[in-house]
Amino acid sequence: MFFSIIVPAYNQLFQIQKLIASLEKQTLPLNMFETIISDDGSTDGTAEYLGNYKGALKLKSVIPTAKGSRAKARNSGLTIATGTHILFLDGDLEVHHNLVETHFNAHKKDRNAVYIGKVEPCSSQRNDILNWYRVSRGGQKIEPGK
Repeated sequence: MFFSIIVPAYNQLFQIQKLIASLEKQTLPLNMFETIISDDGSTDGTAEYLGNYKGALKLKSVIPTAKGSRAKARNSGLTIATGTHILFLDGDLEVHHNLVETHFNAHKKDRNAVYIGKVEPCSSQRNDILNWYRVSRGGQKIEPGK
């Protein structure tokens, strides 16, 4: 297993379903990564959906022992990860079909590097001020290759 994709989630069932659907369409063979949803005590049916998942992904779920933060949820996911590399995603994303393969190819070049991807809002949300803020801060300011 090359990648463990860890996703913290709290009451994001609809978004998690969309994220999982986009991960099922990855160009990297699905047996090269696992997806771990760390559900921080959702009350919207997320746990039931994950427990009944029958799709193509190697999907695991974990419920952190104590409700807390996204960081705690990520750490709970790390406790069951089996991949040699970790890819953290947020539960409200839909990823491009070659996201995992792009990370895989980058890690083949430098196995000790940390990579930060660019988040782009979908076309219907491009003019939303919250999305403008989200995509214009932090890692988005790092130029490619830096």
